Amino acid sequence: MFILEKILNKFCFLIKLHYFWLVKIMVRILFLCWITSLFHFHLFSQKKELSVIDVSKINEKKYLLKDKIGFIEDKTAKLSLNEVISAFDAQNFTLIKDPSQVHFGRTQSAIWFCFKLQNKPFDEIKKWIIKNEHPSLDYIDFYYRDKSGHWKTIHSGDKKLFIERDIKSTRLFAFNLPLYSEQIHTFYMRIKSDGIVMNPMIFYESQDYYVSSTYEEMLFGAYFGIMLMLSMYNLFLYFVLRSKLYLSYVSYMFLSALFSASITGHTFQYLFYNSLFLTENETKYEIYTQIITVCAVTLYLSCCILFVYIQL
Repeated sequence: MFILEKILNKFCFLIKLHYFWLVKIMVRILFLCWITSLFHFHLFSQKKELSVIDVSKINEKKYLLKDKIGFIEDKTAKLSLNEVISAFDAQNFTLIKDPSQVHFGRTQSAIWFCFKLQNKPFDEIKKWIIKNEHPSLDYIDFYYRDKSGHWKTIHSGDKKLFIERDIKSTRLFAFNLPLYSEQIHTFYMRIKSDGIVMNPMIFYESQDYYVSSTYEEMLFGAYFGIMLMLSMYNLFLYFVLRSKLYLSYVSYMFLSALFSASITGHTFQYLFYNSLFLTENETKYEIYTQIITVCAVTLYLSCCILFVYIQL
């Protein structure tokens, strides 16, 4: 009887211990869910109000439109501009907390964005630009009103020729923001892409934008210049030493630079600016050539090592 009571007590203790362990697990899961929800609301706030941005009070060289941009997900990708305007007027949108981290992943939906600007007191000297820092989007359409109040559209994206872009001096998607008076100006942007949809948006005063863009392009130019110099140097060694290993180095560095240029949007800007077919397929071709080159270099190095080992 004493043994049975002892077994029962131990069994109850194990049940309590197991229950305590389950409670700890549940508390941790709830804590993680809470942290995740906080992170989600940090990026997408549910506050239903679009604030007007007074550009005359902006003193920063680049400005993030925090809590100033709303978005609507169009799952059918068929909504018209008037339908989207009605949805925003009805406050059926979500505010973006951090416009530098806007990421929707892979989606077939069209994403509509809206923001409002005001230039009060009116300053016709200063011009403003909004930039999307993701260089690979299939369709990005920008809507604004002209001086007569009619809606105008600028179509851009990888499915459009580079020479048709609003601002052609940069590899990224950038649009001028026409502000004609002290009235509130409303702008809309529609993004649709078969790949990953990202829309990190930054607001610039025109002069600061071109200075920043020039500095950025100088850094990229230094990188591609170094890659070109290394390629030429190894090509020279190939002609002098007649070793195919250096030729493999040349092909690898050249294709690496070309692949990097396609990712950053420079091939579309400088090489394929008047061709859509090459632009739509350049990344795929360059990935294949990268794989082939890496395999060739690996095979050649393996053969060299094997040859040295046999000689020893």
